[in-house]
Amino acid sequence: MALRVELASGRKLRDRNKPAYRLAHWPIWIFVFFIVPGPSTFQLFEHGFDGPRLIWLGLVILGTGIAALRGRLPGVEPRPYIIRFVEDKPNPLYRRICYTFAWSIVITFAVLNFTGLVVAVATGVWRLKQIYEYGYFPLAIVLWAMGAMGWLPRVKASTKGEGHERRYFYGAVWASCVAQPVLGILWKLLPHTRTADVAKLVVFTGLLGFCGVLARRGLLPKNAAHPARRAGHFGLNAGSSKCVTMVVVALRPMKLFLCFVTVALWAQAGEFVVLSNGFRIHADTHAADGPVIRLQTSQGIIEIQASSVAAFEEEEYIAPVAVPSVPPNPQPTQLTPQQLITQAALHAGLPPAIVHSIARAESGYREDAVSPKGAIGLMQLMPKTAAELEADPHDPAQNAEAGARYLRDLLQKYENDPHQVSKAVAAYNAGPAAVDKYHGIPPYRETIQYVNRVLKQYEKEQAKQKAD
Repeated sequence: MALRVELASGRKLRDRNKPAYRLAHWPIWIFVFFIVPGPSTFQLFEHGFDGPRLIWLGLVILGTGIAALRGRLPGVEPRPYIIRFVEDKPNPLYRRICYTFAWSIVITFAVLNFTGLVVAVATGVWRLKQIYEYGYFPLAIVLWAMGAMGWLPRVKASTKGEGHERRYFYGAVWASCVAQPVLGILWKLLPHTRTADVAKLVVFTGLLGFCGVLARRGLLPKNAAHPARRAGHFGLNAGSSKCVTMVVVALRPMKLFLCFVTVALWAQAGEFVVLSNGFRIHADTHAADGPVIRLQTSQGIIEIQASSVAAFEEEEYIAPVAVPSVPPNPQPTQLTPQQLITQAALHAGLPPAIVHSIARAESGYREDAVSPKGAIGLMQLMPKTAAELEADPHDPAQNAEAGARYLRDLLQKYENDPHQVSKAVAAYNAGPAAVDKYHGIPPYRETIQYVNRVLKQYEKEQAKQKAD
């Protein structure tokens, strides 16, 4: 039986950011950092450019320009920092800083303008200048502190939650980008009367709420939910099979509550979900939601079609045996090569069996393996490939992670091909250029033997997994 495994979400993936794409993002960050000094920005909107603000604009252009050339602005990097939103990677400092300031201007300007409208409606007097002077920096400092603590979406230490956190971010950005300009237009067109101020407040609040509803439903640009795409044919033959869809679910409040309840049960035995194609998935718990079954696993939440489930098998729970306490071992835990490969496969969203098959064929799990051609480590990465993946090939963990990501990208490249796996394996050995040149496995004796060896090992790994 072939197994369909989700390799990416429904969006178009890119390995490189084109120059036009990078250039289009630079002005966004110029604007973000230019309006960070809120009271100064208020003076700009009220009186126009003057000497100090021109100097500040020049400094912002210079600073963001240097960061852009170094690839240290979101969207201006030579290649996307993350390709899929399920990737669990350290969130670099430059992204955390940029998104913190972006959050601060989106929230502070909206809150202060709303406050100014409410005060004007209640008192009949506009005090927006004073509100900015006394309220901007206290509110902004609170948001900056939240960003420093990693409490804002897209500003956390890990990128693991990007799939749903970006929805909050772009929802807030779109709400601000629509409501704020409309408020500015109304400010210029309508008279400064209480009736007009009420109209401004209603329109401003209504637009924020309307955009919030659209954002919640994923109907705004770059805000859509990411349902699984048609899953790639990941198997040893081209036969049809049920589709297993792995997605990161944007948790609603009730789902979040259920997850907290689930945490309390993690100490108990889990279960195995047996699919109609014979594949088994270990889960802590499951919940049915119409035609979909949600599985809570150690790697997150998986959604599968109920029709693809053949049975649920309880995992035998063995109570832990009390042992005498021993002094803690001061030495850090060292993962074995096999554990590193499994961890890397899960991080890349791949079945561990295929990555283990590659590692066994490449290096026999030897961390210090070096081929005559210069390939290095567990996954036998060439130095150039490792550099492109921003990994140190001599570090076993980075080697395994980079190799798994490279294999995932190859599987993605041949996703719509009936011989997806064999082509991806051949490309791992001989390079994708050779596979594309010969429209299949290159006629190299070494590559042919390599593919056969990996696929046979993959069959063994799958059989072992089913037996377990």
